[in-house]
Amino acid sequence: MRTWMKRVSRGYDQMIVPHSDAVPKGRFTIVKLTLSDGTTISKRVDIPQEHPDTRYRQMIS
Repeated sequence: MRTWMKRVSRGYDQMIVPHSDAVPKGRFTIVKLTLSDGTTISKRVDIPQEHPDTRYRQMIS
């Protein structure tokens, strides 16, 4: 795990606009993985699945 942590970086890009429903307000997470074959996998999360607001939205939709 410590070996992997050396390859982890964190950044902030002001050009990326948060989703209007982001929780907490104005925040989001983008995770990018680069596999050993060079393939890049990316996922953006604006509303965490286990956040209370998410459960409420699922119940009313």
